[in-house]
Amino acid sequence: MHHEMTAAGVLSILDMFARVHARLWIAGGWGIDTLVGEQTRPHADLDLIVDARDEQATIDQAQAAGFSMHDDLRPTRFVLHHPDGREIDMHPVIFEPDGNGRQLVPGGTDFHYPAHCFTTGTIGDRRVPCITAEQQVVFHLGYDPLEKDIADMRVLHTRRHIPLPAPYAHASDHDPTSDVPASTTREAPALD
Repeated sequence: MHHEMTAAGVLSILDMFARVHARLWIAGGWGIDTLVGEQTRPHADLDLIVDARDEQATIDQAQAAGFSMHDDLRPTRFVLHHPDGREIDMHPVIFEPDGNGRQLVPGGTDFHYPAHCFTTGTIGDRRVPCITAEQQVVFHLGYDPLEKDIADMRVLHTRRHIPLPAPYAHASDHDPTSDVPASTTREAPALD
């Protein structure tokens, strides 16, 4: 059962992980909404980039709060699911001393996070860590976009003046509001 991930839900999850001093950044659909400062569509989950050194602490903290491990695809990603339907899609990143990071993809090309892609956005009146619009675009390349991906890229285009990359530049003009579960066959990390 999916449960809509609300702004209050996102903040409560950030607070839960703050208790173990985990270094996290919001990505995916909520990451885009933090960049524009308002929720633009419903979200089924919360995508978080986590410093790999904090991975086990976040798992332990989430399990203590009633979440359980689902879709354990480590080292690339894993999903924490709560009985109330909340889902957190975690993306561990290994950081180098220069601040650049990489998400391991066994048998594939690692995803790189340049040090300058870590920024802040807002949820309500609260500053929250997230990734830049440019990095969000990078993650939306390399697979056929879903309706929600097209909607997210259009938000960045209209609100942050980010050029639409192909195939988004040629996508249809409708504005979907539903959040479809991510395909598991993508090349890119599933950032919903």
